[in-house]
Amino acid sequence: MLKTRFSDLHLYQKLKEYLNKLALGYFIVEVLVIVVGLTVSFMIDEWRQEQKQREQEIHILYSIAEDLKADSKFASRRIERVGEGIVIAKRLLDTEYASSVHRDSLQNWFRSLQQFNGFMPNNNTYKTISADARTVISNARLRKKLQSYYSMDYGFAYDWEDYERKLVSKRREYMLTKLNSSGLTTMQRSRRKQQLQYIVLVYDRPSMIKALSDPIFQSLIRVSIAAKQETINFAKMRLKSIDELQSQLDITFENSSEIYASVVSKNEKVKAGDKKKDPTKIKKNEQVKPRDKKKKSTKTSNNKKVKPRDKT
Repeated sequence: MLKTRFSDLHLYQKLKEYLNKLALGYFIVEVLVIVVGLTVSFMIDEWRQEQKQREQEIHILYSIAEDLKADSKFASRRIERVGEGIVIAKRLLDTEYASSVHRDSLQNWFRSLQQFNGFMPNNNTYKTISADARTVISNARLRKKLQSYYSMDYGFAYDWEDYERKLVSKRREYMLTKLNSSGLTTMQRSRRKQQLQYIVLVYDRPSMIKALSDPIFQSLIRVSIAAKQETINFAKMRLKSIDELQSQLDITFENSSEIYASVVSKNEKVKAGDKKKDPTKIKKNEQVKPRDKKKKSTKTSNNKKVKPRDKT
Protein backbone atom coordinates (compact mmCIF):
# COMPACT_ATOMS: atom_id res chain seq x y z
CA MET A 1 0.00 0.00 0.00
CA LEU A 2 2.80 2.35 0.91
CA LYS A 3 4.66 1.45 -2.23
CA THR A 4 1.62 2.29 -4.34
CA ARG A 5 1.21 5.68 -2.69
CA PHE A 6 4.88 6.39 -3.05
CA SER A 7 4.81 5.54 -6.75
CA ASP A 8 1.71 7.73 -7.27
CA LEU A 9 3.44 10.63 -5.55
CA HIS A 10 6.52 10.13 -7.66
CA LEU A 11 4.44 10.12 -10.85
CA TYR A 12 2.63 13.28 -9.71
CA GLN A 13 5.93 15.06 -9.12
CA LYS A 14 7.22 13.95 -12.51
CA LEU A 15 4.04 15.18 -14.18
CA LYS A 16 4.22 18.47 -12.31
CA GLU A 17 7.82 19.00 -13.37
CA TYR A 18 6.94 18.17 -16.95
CA LEU A 19 4.02 20.61 -16.94
CA ASN A 20 6.21 23.33 -15.43
CA LYS A 21 8.82 22.79 -18.10
CA LEU A 22 6.11 22.80 -20.78
CA ALA A 23 4.63 26.04 -19.44
CA LEU A 24 8.09 27.60 -19.34
CA GLY A 25 8.66 26.51 -22.90
CA TYR A 26 5.37 28.04 -24.02
CA PHE A 27 6.22 31.23 -22.17
CA ILE A 28 9.63 31.45 -23.85
CA VAL A 29 8.05 30.81 -27.25
CA GLU A 30 5.44 33.52 -26.66
CA VAL A 31 8.12 36.00 -25.62
CA LEU A 32 10.19 35.17 -28.69
CA VAL A 33 7.14 35.60 -30.95
CA ILE A 34 6.40 39.01 -29.41
CA VAL A 35 10.02 40.11 -29.72
CA VAL A 36 10.25 38.93 -33.34
CA GLY A 37 6.90 40.58 -34.17
CA LEU A 38 7.96 43.92 -32.66
CA THR A 39 11.33 43.73 -34.40
CA VAL A 40 9.72 43.04 -37.79
CA SER A 41 7.18 45.82 -37.18
CA PHE A 42 9.96 48.30 -36.34
CA MET A 43 11.90 47.19 -39.40
CA ILE A 44 8.87 47.70 -41.66
CA ASP A 45 8.20 51.15 -40.15
CA GLU A 46 11.85 52.08 -40.58
CA TRP A 47 11.81 50.85 -44.18
CA ARG A 48 8.69 52.89 -44.92
CA GLN A 49 10.25 55.95 -43.32
CA GLU A 50 13.40 55.49 -45.39
CA GLN A 51 11.32 55.10 -48.57
CA LYS A 52 9.38 58.25 -47.76
CA GLN A 53 12.60 60.13 -47.05
CA ARG A 54 14.12 58.74 -50.27
CA GLU A 55 11.11 59.89 -52.29
CA GLN A 56 11.43 63.35 -50.77
CA GLU A 57 15.13 63.41 -51.65
CA ILE A 58 14.55 62.34 -55.27
CA HIS A 59 11.74 64.85 -55.66
CA ILE A 60 14.00 67.68 -54.43
CA LEU A 61 16.92 66.55 -56.60
CA TYR A 62 14.65 66.24 -59.66
CA SER A 63 13.54 69.87 -59.21
CA ILE A 64 17.16 70.97 -58.74
CA ALA A 65 18.13 69.07 -61.92
CA GLU A 66 15.45 71.00 -63.83
CA ASP A 67 16.82 74.29 -62.45
CA LEU A 68 20.34 73.27 -63.50
CA LYS A 69 19.11 72.59 -67.05
CA ALA A 70 17.67 76.10 -67.19
CA ASP A 71 20.94 77.48 -65.79
CA SER A 72 22.90 75.62 -68.47
CA LYS A 73 20.75 77.04 -71.29
CA PHE A 74 21.06 80.55 -69.91
CA ALA A 75 24.85 80.29 -69.50
CA SER A 76 25.29 78.95 -73.06
CA ARG A 77 23.07 81.72 -74.44
CA ARG A 78 24.98 84.32 -72.44
CA ILE A 79 28.33 83.12 -73.78
CA GLU A 80 27.00 83.46 -77.33
CA ARG A 81 25.49 86.93 -76.88
CA VAL A 82 28.42 88.35 -74.92
CA GLY A 83 30.77 86.96 -77.58
CA GLU A 84 28.82 88.88 -80.22
CA GLY A 85 29.15 92.02 -78.07
CA ILE A 86 32.96 91.59 -77.94
CA VAL A 87 33.10 91.36 -81.74
CA ILE A 88 31.11 94.61 -82.09
CA ALA A 89 33.25 96.38 -79.49
CA LYS A 90 36.47 95.39 -81.29
CA ARG A 91 35.04 96.70 -84.56
CA LEU A 92 34.31 100.04 -82.88
CA LEU A 93 37.95 100.26 -81.78
CA ASP A 94 38.98 99.97 -85.45
CA THR A 95 38.26 103.62 -86.24
CA GLU A 96 38.96 103.37 -89.96
CA TYR A 97 36.73 100.31 -90.42
CA ALA A 98 33.89 101.63 -88.20
CA SER A 99 33.85 104.95 -90.08
CA SER A 100 33.27 103.18 -93.40
CA VAL A 101 30.36 100.88 -92.42
CA HIS A 102 26.74 101.59 -93.31
CA ARG A 103 25.02 104.13 -91.07
CA ASP A 104 22.40 101.63 -89.86
CA SER A 105 25.09 99.17 -88.78
CA LEU A 106 26.98 101.90 -86.93
CA GLN A 107 23.76 103.00 -85.22
CA ASN A 108 23.09 99.45 -84.03
CA TRP A 109 26.66 99.07 -82.76
CA PHE A 110 26.38 102.23 -80.64
CA ARG A 111 22.95 101.21 -79.34
CA SER A 112 24.34 97.82 -78.28
CA LEU A 113 26.72 99.63 -75.90
CA GLN A 114 23.72 100.67 -73.80
CA GLN A 115 22.18 97.21 -73.55
CA PHE A 116 22.52 95.25 -70.34
CA ASN A 117 21.55 91.59 -69.91
CA GLY A 118 21.66 90.77 -66.23
CA PHE A 119 22.22 87.43 -64.55
CA MET A 120 19.05 85.32 -64.38
CA PRO A 121 19.24 82.84 -61.47
CA ASN A 122 17.37 79.53 -61.48
CA ASN A 123 17.68 78.58 -57.83
CA ASN A 124 14.00 78.43 -56.86
CA THR A 125 14.16 74.88 -55.48
CA TYR A 126 17.37 75.28 -53.47
CA LYS A 127 16.28 78.68 -52.15
CA THR A 128 12.82 77.56 -51.04
CA ILE A 129 13.79 74.34 -49.24
CA SER A 130 14.88 74.76 -45.63
CA ALA A 131 18.34 73.95 -44.27
CA ASP A 132 16.89 70.87 -42.56
CA ALA A 133 15.43 69.62 -45.85
CA ARG A 134 18.86 69.91 -47.49
CA THR A 135 20.20 67.33 -45.06
CA VAL A 136 17.81 64.84 -46.69
CA ILE A 137 20.30 64.64 -49.58
CA SER A 138 22.18 61.46 -48.69
CA ASN A 139 25.09 61.97 -51.12
CA ALA A 140 27.50 64.09 -49.06
CA ARG A 141 29.62 64.99 -52.08
CA LEU A 142 26.55 66.17 -54.02
CA ARG A 143 25.32 68.17 -51.03
CA LYS A 144 28.69 69.92 -50.73
CA LYS A 145 28.86 70.69 -54.47
CA LEU A 146 25.34 72.14 -54.46
CA GLN A 147 26.24 74.40 -51.56
CA SER A 148 29.40 75.53 -53.37
CA TYR A 149 27.54 76.12 -56.65
CA TYR A 150 24.74 78.24 -55.19
CA SER A 151 27.06 80.22 -52.93
CA MET A 152 30.34 80.67 -54.85
CA ASP A 153 29.34 80.39 -58.52
CA TYR A 154 26.20 82.43 -58.00
CA GLY A 155 28.14 84.87 -55.82
CA PHE A 156 30.65 85.57 -58.61
CA ALA A 157 27.80 86.06 -61.09
CA TYR A 158 25.96 88.53 -58.84
CA ASP A 159 29.11 90.53 -58.03
CA TRP A 160 30.15 90.74 -61.68
CA GLU A 161 26.63 91.74 -62.68
CA ASP A 162 26.90 94.82 -60.43
CA TYR A 163 30.23 95.72 -62.02
CA GLU A 164 28.89 95.37 -65.56
CA ARG A 165 25.84 97.48 -64.70
CA LYS A 166 28.15 100.29 -63.57
CA LEU A 167 30.11 100.07 -66.83
CA VAL A 168 26.91 100.26 -68.88
CA SER A 169 25.89 103.30 -66.84
CA LYS A 170 29.23 104.96 -67.67
CA ARG A 171 28.79 104.31 -71.40
CA ARG A 172 25.23 105.64 -71.34
CA GLU A 173 26.38 108.78 -69.57
CA TYR A 174 29.07 109.35 -72.20
CA MET A 175 26.64 108.84 -75.08
CA LEU A 176 24.06 111.19 -73.54
CA THR A 177 26.60 113.99 -73.21
CA LYS A 178 28.83 113.46 -76.28
CA LEU A 179 26.53 112.17 -79.00
CA ASN A 180 23.97 114.35 -80.74
CA SER A 181 20.55 112.93 -81.56
CA SER A 182 19.07 113.69 -84.97
CA GLY A 183 15.70 112.03 -84.47
CA LEU A 184 13.73 109.00 -83.34
CA THR A 185 12.89 105.73 -85.04
CA THR A 186 10.72 102.70 -84.30
CA MET A 187 12.15 99.19 -84.11
CA GLN A 188 10.55 95.75 -83.76
CA ARG A 189 12.12 93.26 -81.37
CA SER A 190 11.09 89.78 -80.35
CA ARG A 191 10.88 89.19 -76.60
CA ARG A 192 9.23 86.22 -74.92
CA LYS A 193 7.72 85.11 -78.22
CA GLN A 194 6.11 88.50 -78.75
CA GLN A 195 6.88 91.22 -81.25
CA LEU A 196 7.33 94.43 -79.26
CA GLN A 197 7.73 97.95 -80.57
CA TYR A 198 10.53 100.21 -79.31
CA ILE A 199 11.32 103.87 -79.90
CA VAL A 200 15.07 104.48 -80.09
CA LEU A 201 17.34 107.44 -80.71
CA VAL A 202 18.97 108.11 -84.07
CA TYR A 203 22.48 109.44 -83.47
CA ASP A 204 24.14 112.04 -85.65
CA ARG A 205 26.82 110.34 -87.78
CA PRO A 206 29.49 113.08 -87.41
CA SER A 207 29.23 112.88 -83.61
CA MET A 208 29.61 109.08 -83.74
CA ILE A 209 32.69 109.36 -85.98
CA LYS A 210 34.13 111.90 -83.55
CA ALA A 211 33.49 109.59 -80.59
CA LEU A 212 35.38 106.76 -82.32
CA SER A 213 38.59 108.84 -82.07
CA ASP A 214 37.97 110.00 -78.50
CA PRO A 215 40.46 108.35 -76.05
CA ILE A 216 37.81 108.31 -73.28
CA PHE A 217 35.36 106.44 -75.52
CA GLN A 218 38.08 104.01 -76.60
CA SER A 219 39.00 103.40 -72.94
CA LEU A 220 35.35 102.63 -72.11
CA ILE A 221 35.23 100.14 -75.00
CA ARG A 222 38.43 98.39 -73.89
CA VAL A 223 37.17 98.06 -70.32
CA SER A 224 33.91 96.71 -71.74
CA ILE A 225 35.73 94.03 -73.75
CA ALA A 226 37.70 92.90 -70.69
CA ALA A 227 34.54 92.77 -68.57
CA LYS A 228 32.61 90.83 -71.21
CA GLN A 229 35.41 88.28 -71.48
CA GLU A 230 35.29 87.78 -67.71
CA THR A 231 31.51 87.31 -67.96
CA ILE A 232 32.13 84.50 -70.46
CA ASN A 233 34.68 82.94 -68.10
CA PHE A 234 32.21 82.94 -65.20
CA ALA A 235 29.54 81.39 -67.43
CA LYS A 236 31.97 78.64 -68.46
CA MET A 237 32.77 78.00 -64.79
CA ARG A 238 29.06 77.56 -64.10
CA LEU A 239 28.73 75.14 -67.00
CA LYS A 240 31.61 73.05 -65.64
CA SER A 241 30.03 73.00 -62.17
CA ILE A 242 26.68 72.00 -63.69
CA ASP A 243 28.32 69.07 -65.51
CA GLU A 244 29.90 67.86 -62.26
CA LEU A 245 26.60 68.19 -60.41
CA GLN A 246 24.74 66.39 -63.17
CA SER A 247 27.11 63.42 -62.96
CA GLN A 248 26.46 63.14 -59.21
CA LEU A 249 22.73 63.47 -59.77
CA ASP A 250 22.81 60.70 -62.38
CA ILE A 251 24.47 58.38 -59.85
CA THR A 252 21.80 59.16 -57.25
CA PHE A 253 18.96 58.69 -59.74
CA GLU A 254 20.47 55.41 -60.94
CA ASN A 255 20.60 54.06 -57.38
CA SER A 256 16.91 54.90 -56.95
CA SER A 257 15.73 54.21 -60.49
CA GLU A 258 12.19 53.09 -59.54
CA ILE A 259 11.51 56.12 -57.35
CA TYR A 260 13.06 58.42 -59.95
CA ALA A 261 10.86 56.97 -62.71
CA SER A 262 7.79 57.51 -60.51
CA VAL A 263 8.74 61.15 -59.79
CA VAL A 264 9.37 61.86 -63.50
CA SER A 265 6.02 60.31 -64.43
CA LYS A 266 4.15 62.41 -61.84
CA ASN A 267 5.81 65.64 -62.99
CA GLU A 268 5.05 64.90 -66.65
CA LYS A 269 1.40 64.34 -65.79
CA VAL A 270 1.30 67.64 -63.91
CA LYS A 271 2.85 69.47 -66.87
CA ALA A 272 0.41 67.83 -69.27
CA GLY A 273 -2.49 68.85 -67.02
CA ASP A 274 -1.26 72.45 -66.88
CA LYS A 275 -1.14 72.61 -70.67
CA LYS A 276 -4.72 71.33 -70.95
CA LYS A 277 -5.96 73.84 -68.40
CA ASP A 278 -4.23 76.78 -70.09
CA PRO A 279 -7.10 79.00 -71.33
CA THR A 280 -4.83 81.05 -73.60
CA LYS A 281 -4.23 78.10 -75.94
CA ILE A 282 -7.06 77.58 -78.42
CA LYS A 283 -7.16 74.56 -80.63
CA LYS A 284 -6.80 75.21 -84.31
CA ASN A 285 -9.95 73.29 -85.18
CA GLU A 286 -12.03 75.22 -82.68
CA GLN A 287 -13.62 78.34 -84.09
CA VAL A 288 -15.97 80.72 -82.42
CA LYS A 289 -19.23 80.62 -84.31
CA PRO A 290 -21.23 83.84 -84.44
CA ARG A 291 -24.70 83.74 -83.09
CA ASP A 292 -27.36 83.09 -85.69
CA LYS A 293 -29.64 86.01 -86.09
CA LYS A 294 -33.26 85.17 -86.32
CA LYS A 295 -34.62 86.40 -89.57
CA LYS A 296 -38.15 87.59 -89.48
CA SER A 297 -40.05 86.67 -92.58
CA THR A 298 -43.60 87.24 -93.47
CA LYS A 299 -45.32 84.18 -94.83
CA THR A 300 -48.20 84.43 -97.26
CA SER A 301 -50.24 81.51 -98.28
CA ASN A 302 -50.51 80.60 -101.93
CA ASN A 303 -54.29 80.59 -101.82
CA LYS A 304 -54.65 84.08 -100.39
CA LYS A 305 -53.84 86.95 -102.69
CA VAL A 306 -53.85 90.56 -101.74
CA LYS A 307 -56.33 92.43 -103.95
CA PRO A 308 -55.68 96.03 -104.78
CA ARG A 309 -58.17 98.54 -103.53
CA ASP A 310 -60.70 99.76 -106.06
CA LYS A 311 -60.30 103.34 -107.01
CA THR A 312 -63.46 105.25 -106.68
